[in-house]
Amino acid sequence: MKKAQPKKKAVRRPKAFKPIPVDAFENQQLSLFQDFLANTDNERATLSNAVDLWDSIPRYALSRKNQDEVRLPGGYLPIRKVAFHYRGIPLTAVVRPARIEVRDEAGNPTEETIEYYPSAREELIEHALRRLAAAPPAGFYDQPDRRSGLIFTLHRLRQELASQGHAMTYRDLAEGMDVLSLGAIDLETSDPADPLGVRHFARSTYFPKLIGVKRDDLEKNPEAKWYVEFHPFVTESIDKVYRIRYRR
Repeated sequence: MKKAQPKKKAVRRPKAFKPIPVDAFENQQLSLFQDFLANTDNERATLSNAVDLWDSIPRYALSRKNQDEVRLPGGYLPIRKVAFHYRGIPLTAVVRPARIEVRDEAGNPTEETIEYYPSAREELIEHALRRLAAAPPAGFYDQPDRRSGLIFTLHRLRQELASQGHAMTYRDLAEGMDVLSLGAIDLETSDPADPLGVRHFARSTYFPKLIGVKRDDLEKNPEAKWYVEFHPFVTESIDKVYRIRYRR
């Protein structure tokens, strides 16, 4: 009898990236990127605006200096919980740090790793990307697949930051986006009524998807295209405001 051959283990292949539809860059709701809020006080009061909630979360509250003070041996940071109120509702932001490679002054990996919470630098990067998304045809809102974000270059992002008085190197930008795409955040509430539906929101990194250029090639390819998706709260907001404004 032939000896039974062991079954080959199935190879898990990465999920293919689904291209953004052309009309996702052209829809009316992209105008909502301009301020992410309603036009009038009355409209603002009647909308459940998740970006209003997103921007109310103390998600960048701890500076790099303070992070160094609480860092544990091995470069680790504890899961951070920050209590706050949004429209009188008690909430807790649960922030999980991003673990990234340590690099020397020349940009070479040292084979060590360290953890960071998103902080002031990452906040500047996020807001700069949101401003860029307001300028067609960079930003997109893909309603069927519930995703929003933009396609950009590091050179354009640097220009936007510099115009706001926040110059950064390519490596600073790349590390900041690593932190945003690896650091996770979710919300908890002690309110049994859960009026915001917090328990129905899925946990997510600050940037759920990031596609770009390897760090070693950053300065060689400043015009290379990058792709980023915004946090689901941002997409949820655009969807809700769009449905109210354009589907009367």
